Amino acid sequence: MKDPRILSRISLFYVVMLIIGGLIIVQVAYLQFFAEDENGMPYSKKAKQVSISKDETMPNRGSILAHDGQLLATSVPSYVLRMDFKAKGMTDSIFKSDVDALAKAMATYFKDKPAAAYKKEMEKARREALSGNGRRVKRIISQKVDYLQLQEIKQFPMYRNGRNVGGLIAEQESRRIYPYQGMAYRTIGYLSAGNSGAGIEKSYDKYLAGIKGMHVVQRTAGGEFIPIDSEENIEPKDGCDVVSTIDVDIQDTAETALRKQLMKGGGYFEAGTIVVMQVNTGEIRAMANMKRNKDGSFGEVYNYAIGAATEPGSTFKLASLIAVLESGNLDINDVIDCGASPEWIYKNHTFRESGSTGLGKASVQKIIEKSSNIGVAKMVIHAFEKKENKFTDLLYKMNLNEKLDIDIDGEAVPYIKNPKKDSKIWSVSSMPQIATGYELKLAPIHTLALYNAIANNGKMVRPKLVNEVRRYGKAEQTFPTQVLKESVCSRKTLTKVRTVLEGVVTNGTAYNAFKGCNYTVAGKTGTAQIAFGNKGYVQNEMKRHQASFCGYFPAEDPQFSCIVVLYTSDIPKNSNFYGGTWAAPVFREIADRIYTTHPTWYIPVIASEGQYADIPELKKGKSDELIEVARKLNMPYMADNIKSDWALASVNGNRKIEIKEQPTITNIIPSVVGMGLKDALFLLEDIGLQVTFSGKGTVRSQSVEAGQKFRKGQNIILTLGN
Repeated sequence: MKDPRILSRISLFYVVMLIIGGLIIVQVAYLQFFAEDENGMPYSKKAKQVSISKDETMPNRGSILAHDGQLLATSVPSYVLRMDFKAKGMTDSIFKSDVDALAKAMATYFKDKPAAAYKKEMEKARREALSGNGRRVKRIISQKVDYLQLQEIKQFPMYRNGRNVGGLIAEQESRRIYPYQGMAYRTIGYLSAGNSGAGIEKSYDKYLAGIKGMHVVQRTAGGEFIPIDSEENIEPKDGCDVVSTIDVDIQDTAETALRKQLMKGGGYFEAGTIVVMQVNTGEIRAMANMKRNKDGSFGEVYNYAIGAATEPGSTFKLASLIAVLESGNLDINDVIDCGASPEWIYKNHTFRESGSTGLGKASVQKIIEKSSNIGVAKMVIHAFEKKENKFTDLLYKMNLNEKLDIDIDGEAVPYIKNPKKDSKIWSVSSMPQIATGYELKLAPIHTLALYNAIANNGKMVRPKLVNEVRRYGKAEQTFPTQVLKESVCSRKTLTKVRTVLEGVVTNGTAYNAFKGCNYTVAGKTGTAQIAFGNKGYVQNEMKRHQASFCGYFPAEDPQFSCIVVLYTSDIPKNSNFYGGTWAAPVFREIADRIYTTHPTWYIPVIASEGQYADIPELKKGKSDELIEVARKLNMPYMADNIKSDWALASVNGNRKIEIKEQPTITNIIPSVVGMGLKDALFLLEDIGLQVTFSGKGTVRSQSVEAGQKFRKGQNIILTLGN
């Protein structure tokens, strides 16, 4: 039998629990919908305001530099300015005492509206923020500002008290700028949304992009986010700078010469490309690509140098010559009868000369010098008849069927037909066709790599566009020259081939382009028809041509190799654009410029002992180095009681160089105006600043004035000039 007293106690317990539960629900509902804080704001709105989350902080993207440090691409920060009208330390008394002065400062600085309008906007925003009827954070200044402007604005009334009192919030954005505008556009490249892009920007994005940071933010009632100080904040790591191999002067020369020649083509030229390479290192000093725009101008929209694989034509005869000499069946002095007719039929295929007659009996050297198609076809048939595999094997031995794997995306896959693998499409005329530069596909960079190997004593190196990756001026990763093939041919063959390539310029198809040249050049002209897909080389009485020249200079001690390729649009089938006439002069123009300006060929000027036309200007720099320069050059100088590491030099009235110490103060930004770049970088980076620069010569200005305090990692931009 159940005890009634126990039942009544249990019932009472349940009733009490129900009452407590009901009170809790009522209290929650009250807090959610009705309760207000001391300022009359509902707690429901306040809860939304104090919602905390984490937001990504974007790093500064690294710069792309020329080989000598000049800026090719960099990111310049800009700032969107907002104001927190309920900043923690912004009391009514502070706001009222400073709002007039702040409004006047804004109106004076930006000149976009009167001070009264600024004041009215800020007072209204303050009222709405306090009442909860408007956004807490508002954008009062409509335009974006740069870093220097931001530093000035931070000194405005109210703002100078710091973010927690003045409420100024600066949101950084980056804008990519290119100091040389469209120069080397496809080589420097770009990066678009979705990680699509081209060139160095795309291929080296993992170095340039940096590492994102994390910042704790507070969500406001208006849906905006306010950054707050927190131990959980992680600062972003800025991207590295990528040092390319590009030489600005050579690149500019190449683009100018290419555009000028394309414009001379009477509207027939569709595109062109030039690559200039340092022989021993494979460093690409210039890579120019031009394509005709609808308005008739030319611009960089596609990288033909690495991506346009076509039948190269006569520039491939170098590879055929190497194969023939390596076979041991012919030498450069051996004679072949090319015939008197400009046409020769072999196995139902007609080989044609560019002129109106045949070459007759000619040596192998003369056949290459005059670029005889019939002669080259007979040459390889003589050396490899019924041994086609040996011919293609020798071509493959030169790495001509393999990608170079250069360091930017977009390289075409080279193709040379193989008698075994491609037996279904191999014909009896395939070998002589390949020998003359057809039935295969190479991009200009592949052809250049072979010529560069001949210039480099047979050693084939991988062409490269990037030398190193730097962080704050110090190398983090370097990319040394990579050897693809220790030798593309024997030493004996190499000597003969170089003799023949020099003969092309002195006695052959390139003679007119290099007549009167002050230095020696070796190379080969090329003229090829471009097929209309699988429809042959002539369509509707029209055809397409490419004219090319590939070589190196000076021939006796090669320093630079270069290829020039010009592509026509559809032209009448009876017209021609020869490599010797159109491409070789462009090569000559570029080589002339390099030869007359490059330090390798400067002739030193030796003055008479003790004679100076004038005392040269000395830059600011390390005191011991300034003294050493003056002493070694035997220049009169004064340097008394120099104790600091840094000094400046000037010429006094007695025509002596006076070296005075320049003490450095570590907690403020020093003046580097008048210094050389090396010393300026050392001094600024040593105290923790991040330096970018443009131009050449001496530092002429700095973006942050000397004497200001700074923070570690702060950006400073130096402008150099002569």
